[in-house]
Amino acid sequence: MSKPRSPKQIARSIQKDYDHHRKLIEASMKGLNPGSAAYLNRVVALAKLAQSYRQELVDRGVMPSNLGVHSVPNFVFKATTSRQEDTRDDARKELDARYDAEFGYSARGEEEEPETPAAPAPKKPRRRTK
Repeated sequence: MSKPRSPKQIARSIQKDYDHHRKLIEASMKGLNPGSAAYLNRVVALAKLAQSYRQELVDRGVMPSNLGVHSVPNFVFKATTSRQEDTRDDARKELDARYDAEFGYSARGEEEEPETPAAPAPKKPRRRTK
């Protein structure tokens, strides 16, 4: 009994067959006029060959049928800051302080605790009317 073939060997075999047939079709196209029916038939044959090549890879499990399902985008955002002295002028510092006070940020850049609102008044029980 023969040893099972690996996906790499299967893909190599499929690629070899595809390349061989593509070269045969391209060689037969060299003597033809690009607008002729025979040339256009060979262009269609090349397209079908490429399509069947991809389909065979999918059928054999070498390549996923829908690559978008198998690949998930992953984004990593990094920010770097320097530890240089504060070079802002006094007007800018005052403006930043006003924004921090307005939007609730402390000087350290952390959000301040919001003031807790007073407890709501207890609701009166509803009575049915006839």
